[in-house]
Parts: sequence; C-alpha cells; structure tokens
Amino acid sequence: MDYEQFKERIEEDLHQALADHGIDANFSQHHVEKLNVSYDALSVTPEGSHIGVNANLSAMFEAIENGLRLSLIESQQISLMSVRGYGESESPSRDLPGGMP
Repeated sequence: MDYEQFKERIEEDLHQALADHGIDANFSQHHVEKLNVSYDALSVTPEGSHIGVNANLSAMFEAIENGLRLSLIESQQISLMSVRGYGESESPSRDLPGGMP
C-alpha cells in the first residue's frame, strides 16, 4: 500500500469504527506546519463540536513501514478518539508507540 492509499484507507476505517462506537465525526486531511515540524494530518472533530484531534498520518505511515500493523494503529487512534469527554472543553493527550504524538 502506498502513502496515498494509506491516507484514504485510514480515514475510511476510522470513520466506520467511530460510527460503530456511536461517534458521528467530521474528517479532513491537511498539512500541518509547527515550529520545526511539518506533517500530514487527519483532523477528526465530533459532530457539533469545535474541538477535535489531529492524527499524524506521516508518523503512522512511517510506523507501518517499520513493521507496525495498520490494525494496531487504528485501534489506538479509535481508543484515543472515543475517550469519555472527547469533544468537550478539553481534549485528551496520549502518546502512541514509536514516539507518535
């Protein structure tokens, strides 16, 4: 799977998984520039909320290239996005394997 296919698949899979957990969310992909870092992000915002989370697609794809399974990455992202209170006044912060934010 190449990078473009990965970006499409992860968005589709996460959208379905969140829907299965009863979470209706909006998804968008964009490029993020921060101080000394830039990456492709998948932004996920619960319906009716102004607070969302950016998933670092670049780091996730690099982890897959280094042997991490896509299903593990997806399950970790789903877990983070379905944390109780997600989309309210504060958003959760967690680290993923391989140093992914």
